[in-house]
Amino acid sequence: MDNFNNQNNFNQNNQPYQYQQGDQYNQNQPYQYQQYQEQPESGKNFAIASLVMGILSLVCCGSFVFSILGIIFGVISKQRQKENNGMATAGLVLSIIAIALSIIGIIIAVATGILDAYAYSYYY
Repeated sequence: MDNFNNQNNFNQNNQPYQYQQGDQYNQNQPYQYQQYQEQPESGKNFAIASLVMGILSLVCCGSFVFSILGIIFGVISKQRQKENNGMATAGLVLSIIAIALSIIGIIIAVATGILDAYAYSYYY
């Protein structure tokens, strides 16, 4: 076991290894800092938010808040990112469909008198 350890610490001439710094760095030149370039807002985060709000507006029927937020986020995303914005388009479409279904549901509820029965049982 001792021979193995001794072989690792010495080279073939039984001299200890000496580590030398190579000429990979030029000591005469100062370090040059790279300029950080700020990435422009791509609108991807707003597209994701629009899609999430569109899905929530369909799942939570009658929630105009999610639908309106989905439309706002989708429009902002489309203004910031002119191409490749399928998520923003999907969020807009889902939000518009949710608003349309909510309005149709309210019209049907008023026409059939469901809201009157609910209000009567709630207040009396």
